[in-house]
Amino acid sequence: MINTINAIKIIARKLHISKRKIYFAGEKDKNTISEQYIAIRNFNDFKDEYNFGNIYLKYVGSYDEPLKISDIKYNYFRITIRELSNEEINIFNKNIEIFDRYYFNYFDDQRFGNRGNNYIIGKYIIKRDYENAIKVFLTDYKNEKREDAIRARKFLYENWGKFKEALRMFPNYLDVERSLLNYLSREENYKRALKYIPKRLLKMFVHSYQSYLWNKLLSNYIKNNYGEESFIETKIGKFYIIKDKKEIEKLKDIKFPLVGYDIKDKNIYRDILREEGINYEELKFEDKPSLTLLSTERNILSEVKNLEYNINNNTMIISFILDKGSFATMYIKHLFSK
Repeated sequence: MINTINAIKIIARKLHISKRKIYFAGEKDKNTISEQYIAIRNFNDFKDEYNFGNIYLKYVGSYDEPLKISDIKYNYFRITIRELSNEEINIFNKNIEIFDRYYFNYFDDQRFGNRGNNYIIGKYIIKRDYENAIKVFLTDYKNEKREDAIRARKFLYENWGKFKEALRMFPNYLDVERSLLNYLSREENYKRALKYIPKRLLKMFVHSYQSYLWNKLLSNYIKNNYGEESFIETKIGKFYIIKDKKEIEKLKDIKFPLVGYDIKDKNIYRDILREEGINYEELKFEDKPSLTLLSTERNILSEVKNLEYNINNNTMIISFILDKGSFATMYIKHLFSK
């Protein structure tokens, strides 16, 4: 299983082109069978189809403009859930009556990275604590899956500063980590070291922290107004929901802002930022403008369209459409929440 970023790397290598020539809109999870459009700039000598094993390309047309994230209108999902217990089926049957049209639009685990630490790295970057940002990125092994990566990260965690030794241990597929270690073994300047992390990844870290704060804002709102009876579990903690369909539908037009230095009402995040030890001035980067957090609004509910499902022999097939930016995994968590 591979995610979109690794798929792009493989496509670039197989086609002998720079990955910078490849444009895509949105990232797909690695634990799925996904279809998405990509665009390749100035790529004229191509075949109609390519088969790279677990990546299949098919030519669909040529356009004047590259793909952008704003080009996405919605996402269609078809999900199979196997080996459901009778208890899980009963829970689903109750919840589907509540969440057949709307569910709470929390950012889910994918937003926070495979190791669940993107938001932590993002917070350190915002605090300009670049050493700890890089330290977490390189050494956090608690949710690492592969043994060679666990050994390498654990060694560096226990021997911080031994970058040359660590470089010999880090596997080649951790290419960003190896670039960082190669630089740090020559010069321990953590701010300069950030240039060895792709801009896309740095932006992902700070936006992950922005998403984490938005989740906290919504969860606190529900907790303060509806109580703590129901919640969703994620890698980074639990977030509260309500299970009253009439009350949920009253919230369908409400939007909460994502935190940004330009946010209009600074009181909205006052308590959360105080708790986090963050001030609004830190959200603006004069020297790295692409990392500056800007405020936009996000619906607190996500609308579910074209919902269909069937349960047979403890296997469920469920399909639906969500607007861009909403997480299908979060919807599934709602449907099976106790």
